[in-house]
Amino acid sequence: MNKVLVTTIAIFFASFSFQAKPADIYFANNTLYLKGEIRPGDAEHFATVVTKQKYIYNFEINSLGGDLAEAIQIANLVKGLHNIVYVEDDGYCVSACFFILLEGYNRTFSPANDDGTLPADKYRQMYHFSFVGIHRPYLSSPSGDGKSAIQQETIMGFARDYLKQKSVPQHLIDEMMARPSNDIYWLNDHDKEMIGAYSPGDEEALIAKCGYKRIITQLSENWSDEKKERLSTCQSEYWAKQYMQSNINFIAKLRTGWRPWQTVLVKNDYDVTKANWREYGHNKDLTAYIDNASITTEGNKVKMWILINYNKPSTILRETLLSEIDQNEFDCKEIQARRNYSINYSGNMGRGSQGRSGAISDSWVTPTAGSLLEQAWKIACRK
Repeated sequence: MNKVLVTTIAIFFASFSFQAKPADIYFANNTLYLKGEIRPGDAEHFATVVTKQKYIYNFEINSLGGDLAEAIQIANLVKGLHNIVYVEDDGYCVSACFFILLEGYNRTFSPANDDGTLPADKYRQMYHFSFVGIHRPYLSSPSGDGKSAIQQETIMGFARDYLKQKSVPQHLIDEMMARPSNDIYWLNDHDKEMIGAYSPGDEEALIAKCGYKRIITQLSENWSDEKKERLSTCQSEYWAKQYMQSNINFIAKLRTGWRPWQTVLVKNDYDVTKANWREYGHNKDLTAYIDNASITTEGNKVKMWILINYNKPSTILRETLLSEIDQNEFDCKEIQARRNYSINYSGNMGRGSQGRSGAISDSWVTPTAGSLLEQAWKIACRK
């Protein structure tokens, strides 16, 4: 059983009409801060600041987004620390920043209006709100041709899969993908409730241990200040018992030079180095091969490994790609196909350095008549 190294996936989110500034990352007043645009190198800077502390409980953020690959690396650090994540008063957490917020042990921000717009300026100045906004990802330098369109779909597919893994409600994923990169959907009270302040596991534990109820319920039940204070104390004690030591251990591990994004391994039963590739089709852009020995059948479903060899290098998601090896699954009864696994390579025929790799949750599609995918379906299903 070989192990496939999953490398960092680089995606850029759109800039905004707001004035973007480089991220300022520092620790003060028992709180870790990140303010400004997220750029390459910020995750390492974040880790360096973290290693200078014994433990970190609070993390406050104010960012209009930036490089999503970097944001996901920062999110991995936040996940390891189990931080409480606050969006700064009068601040924003937009686009790539949303992916960081998701990893907070506790997530605190203000809801927008029910229609996804922001409250009037006078109310924002009065109450010092902090908002979270989303929109679809897009290429940092699109070429405007058909190739860009394919790359755009690849980026959006990655974002969808990532958010599903984080249990983000489907309606928010759909809202993100439908919202163009020059517009923002601001999360409202319903969205905030659907995401939750805590993960389901922690929320249920706090309900059992502390009598926790969500803010909207506390308000409707008119909780006293004393009752709120007791809950706050219990929540702090819960974090200290469950996560303080792991927080300290995680920081100690970072001090050794280890980083969570360096060695992410997934298991894969198929050894691509032993494949016997046979060409089954080509077009002006690529040549496609199959490994007959890889074909497995279960009922109406057939799985088969396919190698795609590109005629020209393609740079996408911060990688140069000349070939990819995919496990495709075919439904012989419904005439459908999807990818389950993909491995990218910098050279032809699965050679060169390995790039973006891992499991994929593609939707079932009906192969277009005359396409290479249809040819593969016919081979798999012996039609």
